[in-house]
Amino acid sequence: MKAPGRCWMVLTAFLFAFVPLAVVTTGSLAAQTEEEGPEFELINEWDLGFERSDLGNVAQTARAEYAEGNRNLAQARKLRGRIDETQDADKRAKLEEKLEETFQSAAGSFADAIGYAPKMAEAYAGLGETLREWGKLDKSLEVCAAAVRRFPDDLENFEGWAMTLMELNMLGNATSTYSNYVDSNPDRAAILMEVMQDWLQRKQADPGDLNPADVDRLASWIQQQEAG
Repeated sequence: MKAPGRCWMVLTAFLFAFVPLAVVTTGSLAAQTEEEGPEFELINEWDLGFERSDLGNVAQTARAEYAEGNRNLAQARKLRGRIDETQDADKRAKLEEKLEETFQSAAGSFADAIGYAPKMAEAYAGLGETLREWGKLDKSLEVCAAAVRRFPDDLENFEGWAMTLMELNMLGNATSTYSNYVDSNPDRAAILMEVMQDWLQRKQADPGDLNPADVDRLASWIQQQEAG
């Protein structure tokens, strides 16, 4: 299994520490990205440990790292399924350790792909998705927001941002962003609405630690939007 590269270690160092958030009542994607600072502006200056001229076909290497990230992410999903089916405590512990390593390898490969090809939008999407499924929602949100800022026309990274936002239960940010985009960017608004509806369906079935009243408020808000 491939060990995380230098880019992954640098990425982890650049990402901000996360302050846990419950339901946020104000704010938007635009406001959030303005507050995130210039950490991803340094992406072209990552120290990879060797000269760019020694890399050979940089684009090909980036694609190889991206493919490796996808393979590891697929393997992580399979491992997670095996964990859910395993009753033996010792076997579960070993599988969980392997799952952690596999997620780390996937994230490392996607981050390395970004290091080789900073304009590869799909590598950002892969990294954000890996971090989200790994449970590192704060870092996933940072990556997705940086990608949305860098690739404003890329809807895959925007969807990743929206999914992570909802996983963090940042309902106010989601609704205010939707209101900002419903007229100016209907494609983004449609994606965000679909993500919110999926979140609502899951939380209505099992709100978890959420206050059910917050779930009900979002349901009412969505009904109002659908009614025009």
